Amino acid sequence: MRRYHEVCRRMRNSDKVFVAALNGRTLGGGCELALSCDIRLMADGPYEIGQPEILVGIIPGGGGTQMLTRVLGAARALELCLEGAPITPARARDIGLVHRLVAPNDLMDEARTTAARLARRSPVAVAALKRTIYEGGSESLEKGLHVERTGFLETSSTATTQRAMRQYLDEIREVESSGRELATFIAERLPRWVEGSVVDF
Repeated sequence: MRRYHEVCRRMRNSDKVFVAALNGRTLGGGCELALSCDIRLMADGPYEIGQPEILVGIIPGGGGTQMLTRVLGAARALELCLEGAPITPARARDIGLVHRLVAPNDLMDEARTTAARLARRSPVAVAALKRTIYEGGSESLEKGLHVERTGFLETSSTATTQRAMRQYLDEIREVESSGRELATFIAERLPRWVEGSVVDF
């Protein structure tokens, strides 16, 4: 269990984004591994996800109780673990256990597209963001804000980030100087930034 917890800890502490593509039954340890991923996509079909351990008299041991509590809140986590009954992909999406449902035949393409897009994010920013959310989010607000400030200062001081921020502001100034609305920038240019095709981090 300690080795498993260590693998999951390394995933959370990594500067890489882990995308889970769930295309079948995701129960017990599979659910716990998925919870250690940053983005969870699930095939929309006759599949199930959950923590059935209590049905044989044990509790989740791969981090399920802790990760579910952080993802779903204590009430939903407790209910899911107490019931032990798997839930459908639609229910998992509705309660926030998975991020998106995808047609089964499109699941791997969607996972690869998502992973490729997020891989273009700044590794420094990804690591700081994950640390701020995973660690800071389980602390008091004061401590969490301290973790966020630290991450903000760390990420904003890199040369690549400063170059990206200058380019972003230059694009906004270009739109404004042409007399067009800022909404034009958002409609025309922001999608390129979201795709990660403007700056090479």
